[in-house]
Amino acid sequence: MAFLAPIAGELILTAEEGLGAGNLVAGAETVASTFKNEIMKGIPWGLGEGAGFIAGSKVIENVKKDLGIDKPPPKKRHRTRRIG
Repeated sequence: MAFLAPIAGELILTAEEGLGAGNLVAGAETVASTFKNEIMKGIPWGLGEGAGFIAGSKVIENVKKDLGIDKPPPKKRHRTRRIG
């Protein structure tokens, strides 16, 4: 594995020379800041959606309780006939 280190270092240096080290870093910073901004824009929508789901679930539970269908129906026993 030690023989791969010089090759990896050379590839990195070649990529920096080809693309320009400043452009690579600036591009990475732009992508990171764009990602962060999109996440920050999505947080209120996510919180709102979660709150709406919780409120809706509570309403459904209360309606079921009022109607008396909050418990699952009991399982029916199957009677078997013994012959013999």
